[in-house]
Amino acid sequence: SPNKTYEGLFGGVIASFSLALLFAFIFEIIVNIELIFYILLIILSAFIGDIIESFFKRKNNLKNSSEFIPGHGGVFDRFDSFIFSIIFYSIFYQFLL
Repeated sequence: SPNKTYEGLFGGVIASFSLALLFAFIFEIIVNIELIFYILLIILSAFIGDIIESFFKRKNNLKNSSEFIPGHGGVFDRFDSFIFSIIFYSIFYQFLL
């Protein structure tokens, strides 16, 4: 449902961003505008990965991408955000750091 998606997006962004800043503080990482941009890029790319995977499931009239993990929408529902965001992480790490 759209409301569930918006709530998940905003809640996920706030929780992920807060945890990222907490870990930066714990590990004494300098927080600057580049790091904030990087954190937001990874969070939003994870969301886009989830939306793309959901789009393909709906387009193909699939409720679950597999039955390997019953009740969880399949294996891709567990890793769709990670798979998409790791691309942006790799590009950022390779070229911008």
